Amino acid sequence: MFTFNFLRWLKSEPRRKVKPHHHQKQPRARLALEELETRLAPAVFTWTGAHAFATAGVSNKWSDGTNWQGGIAPPASTTTPVQLVFQTAGLSWGASLANPIVNDIPGLMVSQLTIATGNNWVLNGTQTLILADPAVNSATITVNSGAQNEAINFNIQLGTTVTSNESITIQPAASLTLSGSLSGNSAAQLSKDGVGILTLTADNSNFLGSFTINHSIGNGAVAITNPNLWATPSPPRCSS
Repeated sequence: MFTFNFLRWLKSEPRRKVKPHHHQKQPRARLALEELETRLAPAVFTWTGAHAFATAGVSNKWSDGTNWQGGIAPPASTTTPVQLVFQTAGLSWGASLANPIVNDIPGLMVSQLTIATGNNWVLNGTQTLILADPAVNSATITVNSGAQNEAINFNIQLGTTVTSNESITIQPAASLTLSGSLSGNSAAQLSKDGVGILTLTADNSNFLGSFTINHSIGNGAVAITNPNLWATPSPPRCSS
């Protein structure tokens, strides 16, 4: 008689080996810090003319720190620009045709020069101002609304050695006369913006770049009183 023993049969069957399942570790992404270019905002220097006022104009130079807010004068640098602000707050010497102030700082680089308030500012100078900002390759001179009969009588170098865009913005009911010479290579591009009047009186034949009068915010006026306005005989270009 045939008998079947289940337990015996089960033991006689070959056992299957179960392969262990290994979880493959995924490589972890390593976080890294990317070093960005250092860009510091140019320091702002606001003219007070306190020492010039106290000395009746004897100490009217830009290099005198006591003529600036905070008691520090703009540093001479051909690589690090500053911003200059001229306004008639407090005992400000300079906002008068009879009270000129003098740029005597050699190699001063300025990214923005602003005549904020007051009429008849006279900015004289024995040094050439560099209007440039190597970090962004642009710089500007601005005369705010209502500031009339302003004068800049020192020479201005536009840009450095690379392509750049410099501008002069004269806002409504404002005017500026540039009596110093402009210079710059062919990579420098100068534009006049705003509806205020800009007057150019100097020999600018050392400026090799282009000059554009923008009309995007209204008709801007430029008065030219020197036949040697540019290095090339081509007239200024108007842009709407």
